[in-house]
Amino acid sequence: MGSGNDRFGGAAAIAFGSLLAAVSVLAVGTVAGEGILRNVAVAIVLLGAVVFAPTYLLYASWFDEFGDRR
Repeated sequence: MGSGNDRFGGAAAIAFGSLLAAVSVLAVGTVAGEGILRNVAVAIVLLGAVVFAPTYLLYASWFDEFGDRR
């Protein structure tokens, strides 16, 4: 799966991507005047930064240890 830097880079990309998605949802919500989209933006950030990025780090560490043994 790669070195430690690759793993952290992947996790950072996931977190940054979720932040960009949240900003775009927030911008659309502001323009459209929809308050519910603010909650959607918060949910995107929480999922990306708090759930998906650490899960990716755990998976990458596991894969380096146990995966792809030929």
